[in-house]
Amino acid sequence: MNWAIKTFDQLTSKEIYEILKSRAEVFVKEQKISYVDPDGVDYKSWHVKSNLS
Repeated sequence: MNWAIKTFDQLTSKEIYEILKSRAEVFVKEQKISYVDPDGVDYKSWHVKSNLS
């Protein structure tokens, strides 16, 4: 398994889209939590991606 760890500025537009899509699937659909607009925390977070899609 390969992992990629990036800051927000290193993410491509496609990666950002996939992150938002995954969040919507997990939090909105599966956990039935109302969608919360982005809170700005992503700009200072590390984003980890595996090659298991």
